[in-house]
Amino acid sequence: GSPVKFNVIPLNNTVLPAIDRSEKVAFQRQVEELKRSIQGANQVIQEMKNKLEHIDAAIKITEKPTPELASISRSISERVNSLNRQLNGDREKSKLDIDQIPSPSSRIGRISWEQRYSTATPTKTHRDSYAIAKEEYEELVDFIKEIATVDIPALERMLEDAGAP
Repeated sequence: GSPVKFNVIPLNNTVLPAIDRSEKVAFQRQVEELKRSIQGANQVIQEMKNKLEHIDAAIKITEKPTPELASISRSISERVNSLNRQLNGDREKSKLDIDQIPSPSSRIGRISWEQRYSTATPTKTHRDSYAIAKEEYEELVDFIKEIATVDIPALERMLEDAGAP
């Protein structure tokens, strides 16, 4: 069939309706966009961790000694793990039920969950938490990109030069 135009009208049966529905929807879209970006950064971090595991395995079976490469790989791994903790929080502390400052990932996840089916206007706490998450995330992005596009490829070239498998 052909397209048919229609209007969607809210039921207006909400207990706490948003004062400005379009503003609420715009905020929800901002939250979901930041959530998508954070998930992408998490995927890049996981790919870097996987690549570094393979690099470490290659360093161990390289014929000539490569303590310098092992040291560089360890340093990059520590930076990747640090970025992961900054973005997602410390899993070990979480397992031990130790309080920690909310991470950008946890902040945005909470806002997304709380706003998903809410009909109310976003709270000041949601807006403040979003601003904090966005600022903290943006501080990490350049470091993630640098490791993924500069540091790891440089280490891979060094491995090639060393004759690593």
